[in-house]
Amino acid sequence: MLIFGIVLNRSGWRVDYFGASTPVDELVRVAGRSRPDLVVVAATTTDRFDPILGEPARLAAVAPLAIAGAGATQRIADEIGARLLSGDPVSAAEHQGHHS
Repeated sequence: MLIFGIVLNRSGWRVDYFGASTPVDELVRVAGRSRPDLVVVAATTTDRFDPILGEPARLAAVAPLAIAGAGATQRIADEIGARLLSGDPVSAAEHQGHHS
C-alpha cells in the first residue's frame, strides 16, 4: 500500500503512515486531532483487521473510514462501519474523500 500513498500524495493528498502494530487508541487520537478527510486501514490478510474489529465505532466516529488491500472484505467493512476500497484504490479513495 506504500505505492497507494505515494500516488495520492502526488495528487495533492497529505498522507500519514502508521505501522501495522499501531494501537487503535493512537489512530483515534491522531485522527481526532488532525481531522483527516479519510482514514484508510489496509491489510494483506483478513486477520490483520482483528484489532479494529473489537472497537468498530471508535475510529469511524472520528473520521470517514475505509479499508483496503487483499485482506479487506465487505463483511469486515460492514462490521466496522467502513467503506471497502476495491479495484483501483487511488480512484476509490478519491471518490471517498476530498483532498486539499
